[in-house]
Formats: sequence, structure tokens, C-alpha cells
Amino acid sequence: MDCPICYQAISLEDEAYVGSCYHRFCHTCISEWTSQQRRHPIPGSFGQDGGRPDYRCPMCKQQYTYILYDCVLNSFRVEYVDAEAKQRGCGGTGAGFALSAAHRRRRALYIRPPSNQQPREQQPPHQEEQQGSQPGGEQRTLQQQQQQEQQQQQEQQPQPAAPSQPQPAR
Repeated sequence: MDCPICYQAISLEDEAYVGSCYHRFCHTCISEWTSQQRRHPIPGSFGQDGGRPDYRCPMCKQQYTYILYDCVLNSFRVEYVDAEAKQRGCGGTGAGFALSAAHRRRRALYIRPPSNQQPREQQPPHQEEQQGSQPGGEQRTLQQQQQQEQQQQQEQQPQPAAPSQPQPAR
């Protein structure tokens, strides 16, 4: 997916989402967009107190007060666009940050599994069965899953044929 600001592909290390609408951008682009709004506010875009601008998403013009970035599975970092938003927020760690059901659904569209796993919908049926719990109810560790995947890959590779031995003359 391309960044709507710079039109370049968004790298996983640089992706970011603005709070409230969850539109996706390069973190560097949306941070620069935010700082430009701070330096050159649009007339009439000041908040109710008249002292600071309302930061608006470049896609839908919805107001945002934070940027989510460094998103990996269920962890992320929060960058507040002003000090007052940070005081109203959760302290910037992401702990205790409550997402609404709509936000979770939207965010789920963008979250990717780690590079060593395929999304569950795309896994072959035999792998889905193997990912459950082992006999005895214990969940397999990631290391055990990786070892099993390596064994399966080795089994699927064609084995070189053994050189034929010359038959002794009779």
C-alpha cells in the first residue's frame, strides 16, 4: 500500500496510523504533515479554546490527537500531537489504551503476522490442524513450530538418487 502523502510504498518499519480514522501513512510523512499544521494552521481550524490548531487527517479531514506507529501485532507506540492530548491520553506506552470495536476491526485489516508465519486464512489445511495444541493440552512453542516447519521443508525437498553400484560380473 502506498502512502497518500508521498505516494511511495510504506515500509513496515515506517508505517503509522492517525488516531480516530486510522488512515495509514509513512510515519515520517504524517509527522511532517502534523508539524506543518502546527506551523501553518488552516484558518478556522483552531480548537474550542482558540489556542492550538485541530490536527486533521489529510485523507478525510477528521481531527486526530495522536499517531500510532511501530505497530507489531498487538503492541504499538503513541505520539501525541500536543502536550494537552498527552495529558488526556494514557502516558504514551500503549498500555491501557482502549480501542473501540470499530477501531479494532479497522486495525485488523492492516496488522500483519510476523514474517515467519503466514496469515491463518492463507495457510494450507494441513498446517492449520498442526497449529493447535499437542496431546496433553500444551501449546507448542514458537521454536517447536519452526523446527517442525524446517523438518517438513526438508522432507519435501527431493533427495538425490544414490549412485548405482556396478554389478559384479558373474
